[in-house]
Amino acid sequence: MLSTIKHQKIELILLGLLPIIVLLTRLSYFDKPLDDDSAANAYGGRLILQGEPLYSSYHPGHHLPLIYYINALAFSLWGDNPWAIRFFLALWLIPAAYLFYYLARTFADRKTSWIALFLFLLLTSDYVMEGHTAEIELFANLPRIASIFLLLIFQSRNTKDWQYVWIGLIGAVCILFKAVYVSALGVTGLILLIQFWAEQDKKDGFHRLIRRAVWMGLGLLMGLLPVVIYFGTLGLLPRLSLVFTLGQDHVNSTGVNPLFLFLYPLSGLAIANLPLLTLGLAGALLMPFDKTLPRLTKYIILLWFVLSFIEAGISYNAFWHYYLLIIPPLSLLAAWFIMQPLRLAQGNPKLKWAGWAIPALFLLTIGATYLFVNSGYLYHYARYKTGQETYRDFVLKSWPPTGPMFVALQDIAVYIQSHSQPDDRIYIWSEETQLYFLANRRCAVDFIWPMFLENPNIPGGPAELQQQLFAPTTKFIIIAQDNPPVWLTRGLTKDYRLVETIAGRAIYQRNH
Repeated sequence: MLSTIKHQKIELILLGLLPIIVLLTRLSYFDKPLDDDSAANAYGGRLILQGEPLYSSYHPGHHLPLIYYINALAFSLWGDNPWAIRFFLALWLIPAAYLFYYLARTFADRKTSWIALFLFLLLTSDYVMEGHTAEIELFANLPRIASIFLLLIFQSRNTKDWQYVWIGLIGAVCILFKAVYVSALGVTGLILLIQFWAEQDKKDGFHRLIRRAVWMGLGLLMGLLPVVIYFGTLGLLPRLSLVFTLGQDHVNSTGVNPLFLFLYPLSGLAIANLPLLTLGLAGALLMPFDKTLPRLTKYIILLWFVLSFIEAGISYNAFWHYYLLIIPPLSLLAAWFIMQPLRLAQGNPKLKWAGWAIPALFLLTIGATYLFVNSGYLYHYARYKTGQETYRDFVLKSWPPTGPMFVALQDIAVYIQSHSQPDDRIYIWSEETQLYFLANRRCAVDFIWPMFLENPNIPGGPAELQQQLFAPTTKFIIIAQDNPPVWLTRGLTKDYRLVETIAGRAIYQRNH
C-alpha cells in the first residue's frame, strides 16, 4: 500500500513537470529558421491575418486548411515571426504528451508508459526526423493520439453508441490537416468489424455496428461541414476541391514500386534511430502472443502501427517528416518490448538484475544513438547560446546539408527588402519557399511551388500562371535550380536582367 502511494506521488510529480520537459525538448529549435514547408505554412498564415482567406490569393496545393489557420492563430498571439509558431507547437505538444501517457496507461504499467512517453518525445525532437520543424505531422499527432486513446477507453467499458461521434469529430480534425490522415478512423472501423464478427447474435451485432458507424459518420460530418460551408460562402469551394486533384497528382508523381510504401519509412526510421526501430518491430512481432493484454487492445495498437506506415508512405516520397506519424505506435511497441525482460524476471529472483539491466541497456543504446545523430546541432547550439558562435555561424554549421541554404536565403531576403517596396512581388524557381516569409514579400503567383507552374490541372492551365509570373508587379525572380525550363529563360531574357548572384542563386530584376 505504501509503495503504491509512493509511486502515485512520483507519477503526479512527473506529470506536473511534463510541460517543462516538453518545452525543454523544443527549446533548441526556437532560434532555428523555418524550413521550406513550415515557412510555406507560415506564409499562408500571414496572408490570412491580412484578410486573405486560404485558397484565394494563395493556394497551398494538396494541403487542407487547418495548419494555415493554426499559423495565423500563433501569429495573432505572439507576432509574425518564426518563434511564435515554434512556441505554439511546443504548447500544442504538451496535451499530446499527456494524452499519449494516458493512452499507454490504458494497457501498460507506469514504467512502460513513462518509457513510451520518453521515446515519443525523444524521436519527435530528433533532427533527422525533422523534429526541428513546424511541419504538419507534429501538429497532427495530437488528434491522432486522442482518437486512439478514446478507442482504447471505449473497448474497456460499456460504451454507448452515440459516444463514437467523438472519434468521428476528432477524425475530421485529422483530415483537415491532410486528407490521408485517416488511420484512427480506419482502426476504429476495423475494430467495429472485428467486434461484429465476434458477436454471437449477428443481428444485434450488425445493428450495433451500423449505429456506431452512423454516429462516427455524423461526427465526421460535424467537423467537415462547417469548413465546406465557410469556403462555400466565400466562393472558394472549387479552389478547395482542387486540393484533392493536386493531392492525387502528388501521389502519382513518383511511379516507384509499391514496396516503397513501407521501405521509405523503414529506412528513414532506421537512419534516425535503428535501435528504437528494431525494438519497436520486435514488439510488433511479439505483442500478439502476450496473453495478459486484451485482444482488442493488441489489435488497436498493431493496426495503428501498420496504418501509420501507410499514412506516412502513401506519397512514395522519402520525406522524413512524414515518418513522424509512425512515432506514437512505434514508441508504444518499443516500450512494451523493452519492459519484457523485467516482467519475465519477476518470477525468478536470480534474474532480477538481468530484468533491470537489459531494459537499461536498451534505453542507453537508444539515447546514445539520439545523441550521436543530433550531437552536431546541439554542439553548435550550445556554442551559439554561450556566445562562442554568431547566429550566422550557428545556422551555417549546425546542420551542414541545409545550413548554407538557410544563410543564402537570409542574405537574399535582405537584398530584396533593401531593393524593393512592400507591394512588389517576387518569385523563386526552387522549393526554397521560405524566401517569401523571410523577405516579407508576396509570391508573384498564387501557387508558390514550381511544380504547379507546369501542372495542366491548375485552372487556366500553366500558360495563365506563367503569364502572371511575368506581370509588371513581379520585381525579382530568383533562379535557384539548374536547368530552368525554356519558357522561364525566355521570359527572363525579354523583361529581366541579372543584378546579383548570392550563393549560386541568380537574382533577376525587372527592367524599368
